[in-house]
Amino acid sequence: MADYVCLIHRQSGGTYGWRRIRAELLDEYEMIVNRKLKRSGFDGDSRYLISTS
Repeated sequence: MADYVCLIHRQSGGTYGWRRIRAELLDEYEMIVNRKLKRSGFDGDSRYLISTS
């Protein structure tokens, strides 16, 4: 999960925040991410709750 977040953030040139990253995860990777996604998650820890559709 953290790899996808880092990839999306890097591809956006560092401009995407957690809302856009969350939307991208849903649109491109069909991952539903909990609304409580924490900004501190960008450092690579695994505090994400996900499920796939």
